[in-house]
Amino acid sequence: MGTHRELFELGGRYADLVKAQQFVPETIEEEDELRIEEDVALDSEPYNDLLHRAIPAKSVAIQYDDVPFDDITPVEKHSGVSGKYGSESFVRGSIRGSERNSTRSSFMSAVIVSAEHEAFAQQVEKEMEADGQIKAGILTVYKNAQGNYTLMILCLICNLVRSLQLPAMSLILQESFKAFNMRPYGDDMVHHLVMVCIMLCSVGAGIVIFQTLSTVLCGIISERIILSFRVKALRNVLYQDAAYFDNPAHTAGKLITRLATDAPNVKAVVDGRMLQIIYCISSLIIQIIIGFIYAWQIAIIGSGLALFLGILQIVLSKLILKKNNEMIKNDEAGRIAIEIIENVRTIQLLTREDVFYERYEFSSNGQKWSELSKSWLEAANYSMSQSFQYFMMTITYALGIHVISMGQKRADHVFQGIIAMLMAGVVVMDGASYFPEFVKAKTACGMLFGMMFRKPKTGDSSVGKELNIQGNIHFKSIKFSYPQRPRQPVMTELNFQANRGQTVALVGPSGSGKSTVISMIERFYDPTGGAVLFDGRNLKDLKLDHFRTQVALVGQEPRLFAGTIRENICFGLGNTVPESEIDKAVELANAKRFLSNLPQGLDTEVGEKGTQMSGGQKQRIAIARALVRNPKILLLDEATSALDSESERAVQEALDNAREGRTCITIAHRLSSIQNSDLIVFIADGRVRESGTHSSLMAQRGRYYELIKKQDLG
Repeated sequence: MGTHRELFELGGRYADLVKAQQFVPETIEEEDELRIEEDVALDSEPYNDLLHRAIPAKSVAIQYDDVPFDDITPVEKHSGVSGKYGSESFVRGSIRGSERNSTRSSFMSAVIVSAEHEAFAQQVEKEMEADGQIKAGILTVYKNAQGNYTLMILCLICNLVRSLQLPAMSLILQESFKAFNMRPYGDDMVHHLVMVCIMLCSVGAGIVIFQTLSTVLCGIISERIILSFRVKALRNVLYQDAAYFDNPAHTAGKLITRLATDAPNVKAVVDGRMLQIIYCISSLIIQIIIGFIYAWQIAIIGSGLALFLGILQIVLSKLILKKNNEMIKNDEAGRIAIEIIENVRTIQLLTREDVFYERYEFSSNGQKWSELSKSWLEAANYSMSQSFQYFMMTITYALGIHVISMGQKRADHVFQGIIAMLMAGVVVMDGASYFPEFVKAKTACGMLFGMMFRKPKTGDSSVGKELNIQGNIHFKSIKFSYPQRPRQPVMTELNFQANRGQTVALVGPSGSGKSTVISMIERFYDPTGGAVLFDGRNLKDLKLDHFRTQVALVGQEPRLFAGTIRENICFGLGNTVPESEIDKAVELANAKRFLSNLPQGLDTEVGEKGTQMSGGQKQRIAIARALVRNPKILLLDEATSALDSESERAVQEALDNAREGRTCITIAHRLSSIQNSDLIVFIADGRVRESGTHSSLMAQRGRYYELIKKQDLG
């Protein structure tokens, strides 16, 4: 125990940990007066032109301490790689910090407000706004129900036969009316009533048979279709590019909510509710025809009333649909619930249970009030549909009395017309109760089919040329902005190369684009300008599925899946991996020692998300998982930054073993881990500012040198 200096001088374990993070001493003479300028060098004519076009001359005041531009001397140009500011390094007089910041911000402003970039930003914003939004309706469901059409036709036939129920009842009631007008208890009356009983029994038997068949068939169809849609939606999400998940509308919580709620809502289109709508529509048509046959005067009034109710319900349905869309757009309760459950330990440690409870309650209350405002519309819709029958009876009976009194129709014909219109009112009332369900289904169709049919910006991963890459990587004039922030360029003119077998380290301040380079190599994003080349071929032309089998990533927080260590190492490779290959990968990953201490070895369960493993153990399992694939390119994204020094040393040894014979792109904030790299690239403001070996960059005394000085603990 003691101060840093005291413990370091003791030469004990603490000193060993410190030395593990120190840098190889460089024979560099300290010359504090020598300053390597850190300003942005506008080293290419296109960017000079861009600066002058984008910003008026009077708006930019750049001072170089009266040093003539012609007197600026190039001091370095790294062969094959962009040098210190993307091209050449310049030695100039000392420039005040405020002037350096002014120069840099002026240049970035020039890039941002350029007309070309603004047009691109507007285009991207429109695309993101429309991302995943597909115009889909009820017919779209049936167009995508391949393999179920035969069952659908059988179900439709059974349902159409069932829809004869109410028209048959109206005709049977007319026969009853005739029977009761005959001589009481006479043979004709008895015979007529017996026939009525037989017809009623036949209708009942028909309903049992055909309703059972149609319901069973419809149940089979609906379950098959919804399962298919849900699986297709999830499968398509798995193939999306990273920009899709950057969209706030596509957060994990919202996607899970969509899969959980939209699929059941779409089900209304293909289950018993649709059967009932078909039943009601076909019954309504037949009843209107019967009405016109027996009493056209009553049929006209009845049809008009039914049409009026239909138009009214369409208007109400559109209002309900609008409310549904607003509710889905503003629904945060599901996302917050998932966030709370996933991060419950952190919430407990921060004693923020009440805060998250209140957030969830507030969001749920917002949904409650939205539902209540929508319920008024649904209540109006339901009440009008339920009262419709009584208004229909009042008007048709009044008209029927007038028609009979005028001698225009016989009483039994008028009665038949009234009964037909009353039955029509019954089916309208019955069908109207399902309108809100279909409004929800229409909204859900757009959401669900958006998930099913959205094409990734990176294209079809199964299309392209299969290339067995050698490992030569070239970032050529890369420009890039994240789709969610199109006006904030991440890369403006990025150039560097990594040759086969080289280890290239990317360093620089946070937000400079280092991790974006990794994402572009994996092709989660495509550049907005320039090209990423592998062995001279554009990455966009390669078959993505095949390409990714030759690339492996070890990130800062390795993702392990519930299962055994063996299953995690061989994840995606099946049971075809030889035991010798697994042992070799484990050995290279420096995981042999800790595995030998586990009672079940490779068959040890890692727990949900790897919770049973320590950080160092998870990292070494992830390295073994990468190595068992024998990748041509190994990507290391701050693979040791979250580890303690002892675990870092073990993992760093594993990474050193893993890099042998492979092209390796590594990102590290602890610069001691990358000083032996073949090439170190310093990225800032979206461009390469310095590049070279550790020794050459230390000799430049530039930005890399300043970072080294800050991290050296000796």
